[in-house]
Amino acid sequence: MKGRSLRLQTRMTLWFTLSVAGILTVLFGLVYGSLEAILASRQRDELRLAVTQLSSQVEYEKGLIHFENETPISEEIVYFLTEENGSELASRGDIGLFDMVPVKEDGFTRTKLEGERWLVLDSPLLIVWEEAVRVRAAAPWRRNGQVLAFIRTIFLLAVPLMTLLAALLGRWMAKRSLRPIHGIIACANEIEAGELSRRVPSTGSGDEISQLADTLNRMLGKLEEAFQRERRFTSDASHELRTPVAVIRAYAEELLLRPDLPPGDRKSLETILQESVRMQKMIGQMLLLARAQEGRQPLEPERMNLAESIVGVKDALSDALAEKQIEFHYDGPTEAWILADQSQMTRLLLNLTENAVKYGRTGGRVNVRLEALSGRWRLTVRDDGVGISEKDLPHIFERFYRADKVRDRSGTGLGLAIVQGIVQAHGGVVSVESEEGRGTCVTVELPAGFLSPGGD
Repeated sequence: MKGRSLRLQTRMTLWFTLSVAGILTVLFGLVYGSLEAILASRQRDELRLAVTQLSSQVEYEKGLIHFENETPISEEIVYFLTEENGSELASRGDIGLFDMVPVKEDGFTRTKLEGERWLVLDSPLLIVWEEAVRVRAAAPWRRNGQVLAFIRTIFLLAVPLMTLLAALLGRWMAKRSLRPIHGIIACANEIEAGELSRRVPSTGSGDEISQLADTLNRMLGKLEEAFQRERRFTSDASHELRTPVAVIRAYAEELLLRPDLPPGDRKSLETILQESVRMQKMIGQMLLLARAQEGRQPLEPERMNLAESIVGVKDALSDALAEKQIEFHYDGPTEAWILADQSQMTRLLLNLTENAVKYGRTGGRVNVRLEALSGRWRLTVRDDGVGISEKDLPHIFERFYRADKVRDRSGTGLGLAIVQGIVQAHGGVVSVESEEGRGTCVTVELPAGFLSPGGD
């Protein structure tokens, strides 16, 4: 199972933050590398200058070679001047540390002695009055290392701080950029709930989001027109079909009253009457749905006892319960006051219990439970019948949809669609849980209206 992906705002913030952190890291890396190269170059130049100055101060006078030491050399640099026979001409510092460093004429040698890095430069042999002299100078990396350590400290402190600031700035920018998207989502949720007249707010800025909003609005306009045409057609067709179906039913009933009717004709007329009755019921339900969708079926809320209506529905279904030997059990208070349209509530209860009886197991049980919650009532209708498959469950509120395993000719496929419409009209929610072979449970939650549950 795939995990939930990050929200777009979070991803935008994360990408912006990582980009800033990456840029800062590269920038500081370039600065650090450039500075290190500059410091190393400057140190090499200082050593070359020191060796040149030291070499220029070696002179021959009165048959002896001596070192004048008149030109100042950087205090950090240690040096050592030796004659060809190995005798020391001049020195400064503990040059003995470098005895193990091989001589590299006119070349630099990097070495580490006693935990400290050094750069060593050896001059070519200087011929002074037939005497050879060599100059060796060394400079520590200590001062340059301190500068680079300071830069590293700045990096370690500045990058996390700037990354945090980038995250806060990126979150603010992402939230501001996605604000129109949130408006589109909110509008889409309202449209999903049935408000097809709603339109996506357009920023009017001409950017991509504004173009998206305009495109969605044009699409919604066409969809609304298509739905309105469908609803008008359903309403008009249902209205026009009522009369011919009623006429067919009336003629079938009249012909069945004839005593001389042949048995074959009587069976055909009974089938015609049965189908016309079913068609009349379907047309009535289609007309009810069409009027509700068009807003021509206004609610007439009144104070009613929901528990009493459940008992009335049980009595209305007594023949069907007896035919299938199903036990009807009600669990709930004797008084459950609610502000609702009584006729629609009765239709809701009748549709739910009819389905439970129709698809319940012969000799089984139908449980109706009513319980008071905080400011609302919860109604559950449970049967122990054939159940609904997992693939059919998401479609059961669709008009004319019936699961294959429970398909019969007695139903219309509109009962649960009407239930959903009634529940939504009263500001409630309906859900279904089912398992094949173990039955179905329908749960309806309805607000009590202006009356508290159980109140007078």
